[in-house]
This record gives sequence, C-alpha cells and structure tokens, in this order.
Amino acid sequence: MQRKFRWKSKLGLVAVALGVVAAGFVIVPRVLDDGPVPKTLQGDARVESVAWSPDGATLATVGGREVTLWDPVTGGVLQTFVDPSDTLESVAWSPDGTTVASSSSDTTVRLWDVTTGDMARTLEGHIDTIWSVAWSPDGTTLASGSFVGRDNREEPTLKLWDPVTGELIQDIQADNVSVGSLAWAPDGTALAADSIRAVKLWDPTSGEIIRTFVFDPDDFSYVIEALAWSPDGGTLATGTSEGTVRLWDPATGDVVEVFDGHSDKVQSLAWSPDGAILASGSVDGTINLWSIENA
Repeated sequence: MQRKFRWKSKLGLVAVALGVVAAGFVIVPRVLDDGPVPKTLQGDARVESVAWSPDGATLATVGGREVTLWDPVTGGVLQTFVDPSDTLESVAWSPDGTTVASSSSDTTVRLWDVTTGDMARTLEGHIDTIWSVAWSPDGTTLASGSFVGRDNREEPTLKLWDPVTGELIQDIQADNVSVGSLAWAPDGTALAADSIRAVKLWDPTSGEIIRTFVFDPDDFSYVIEALAWSPDGGTLATGTSEGTVRLWDPATGDVVEVFDGHSDKVQSLAWSPDGAILASGSVDGTINLWSIENA
C-alpha cells in the first residue's frame, strides 16, 4: 500500500519520521486522518540536511555556514551556530541529545554543544568534502563519509571517531571515490555506506567488509542517494537516482522488494518507529509512504 504526499520541494523526510528540506525552508508535515498538514520553517539559506533530536522536540538543519535548531511546534529558531569554515553538508544528533555534529566542504566535522551553543570540538582528517555524518546507537562513535578525487583513490573515505576525545578510531578504505550516505544498524554491529552503485556493510570494530549489496554492475544509469535501517535491523532500505526504493535482507544481501513510485531521485528515507511504514522523499516533490508487510 502506498500513500503519496506532494509539496513543491527538493527532497523529503516524513512526519512519522521526517521533514522536507528545500532552498531556504523546511516543511514539517503532521499526518492527520484527512492527510498531511505542513508547517514551514523559513530560513535564509538553502537547507542541505535535517535531523530530529532524539526526543523529537527540536529540529536541526544546516545551510550555508549555519547550524540552526528549530522548535517544530512554533516554527521559531532556538539557536544558531555559525561555522567558521565553508558550506555545511550534513547534520546529526548524538543519541543523548546533547551534541550536534555537522560536516563541511572544508574537510572538517564540528561538534556543537546544544546547551551552551559552543563549538566543542573539530575533527580533522579527511582531504575533501564530507558528505555525511552518523552517530553509533550508543553514542560512542561518530562516522564520517567523504569525497576524494580519482587521483586520491587510496585515501580512506570512511572514518570512525571518538566524539569525546576527538581521536580517530579507524580509517576505512571504502574502495570508491565518494561515501555520500551512512547508516548504523540499530544494534551498532554494522555500518552501511554507499559505494556509488553498491552498498557495503562494515564491521566498525575490525574495519572489515561484512557484506556487499550489489545492484546491476553493468548499469551505470543510477547512483545510491539514501540509506535507512528498519528499527529492528532486519531490513536495509536504499534510495537511488533512478527513483526506486529497494529493501534488502542484510543477512543475505538479497533484494526483498522494489518500490517504484517516484519520477526522480530518492534522496531521503525514514522508517516509522514501529517499522510498519517507510517514507521516501524525492526531488520530484513527493513523499511516498510505503506499508511494509510483516512489520
């Protein structure tokens, strides 16, 4: 079963889970019996990434050089952190809700104390734009995925950090030129990272590949845009530039189901807390809600 919501926006995240982000604003949908009712949070810069706090009381966005914390009920700005670097690309909350991590095109990750508003730490080690950051479920590790040019293919594009000390725990050579999406398994035993046209599951302790999910190796028409684990860890969802959503069995690497319903790239995915609904947001301006059987 599929329900489709449409707004004029660049990409989506959903109410059971998500906020839609676009140039200069964020839409926070509330799903009522008669459909979605959007609330628009108006900003000054293009919004690149959005993340809910663990308690659902605050929304964090990054755009330009600013990290902004919003009250999703009133639409008001709670705090703004100004990054001293370049364009910000992604944002993620720590599981305890005390820290926000942001990544930048200047090759750094910065940690922000949401209580004091201070920049708590800067993590340095990548050599190019950092597209994504993700906290482990227990909050002890922060993963960052970056871009490297073809002349630097040997440079690790996936790094694991200790967010307390700022020390690099592990460099992982992801065998590609860009890691754009990251997703931790709910139990923290695996980290999913896109590899342009494949997804690899990494053991965060050993740095070894657990499994590789391979699409069609001869099809160069798509790029993986989004990753999301189901709450029970039994399914990994991927969204691609061709507009499809695939469900994978992480234990076998097999495709369980394919959803076709978008006319353009799927750039965000989010599961409802009970795993019964998967939301997919696309640059075609739609958010699709997919009913997942056996959830």
